[in-house]
Amino acid sequence: MLKNKNQKIITTVLFMVYLAVLVYVLLFKGSHRLSPHTYTSNHHGLFEKPSNFNLIPFTTIKLFFVSFSANKNLSSLYNLLGNVLIFVPFGIFVSLLWSNKKSFVITFLTGSFVILLIELIQLITVWGILDIDDYLLNILGVIQGWLLSRIFVK
Repeated sequence: MLKNKNQKIITTVLFMVYLAVLVYVLLFKGSHRLSPHTYTSNHHGLFEKPSNFNLIPFTTIKLFFVSFSANKNLSSLYNLLGNVLIFVPFGIFVSLLWSNKKSFVITFLTGSFVILLIELIQLITVWGILDIDDYLLNILGVIQGWLLSRIFVK
């Protein structure tokens, strides 16, 4: 999709900057996220079973919607929307850098790998919460980015 070498270099540099910001926001700036699990995590020791994970789809999403419905808590909606929007650029960048007939598959698999890697790091380091709903929302953002790149590039 990128016509010349300079475009590819600039796009690659911007993608690297985006990835660095993404890692910083998702791993090192954990206090900015509103999470329903924040107050229920009881991980106290290295050999205890961690409680900083959710593997039941739509549990967190439902909690955020319930929180919004009950309290008109906009933070809940911002969190849901933020989990989608933060990965839209990922879908755009990957689609631009690896444009071929299999760009959706490459974008989806690369996005899944990065999201799952971040979620695993959050589980291991207890810097966040491994949440299947985060994966679902993040991969939705990747797909939206891919779709946007297809719409606007053509």
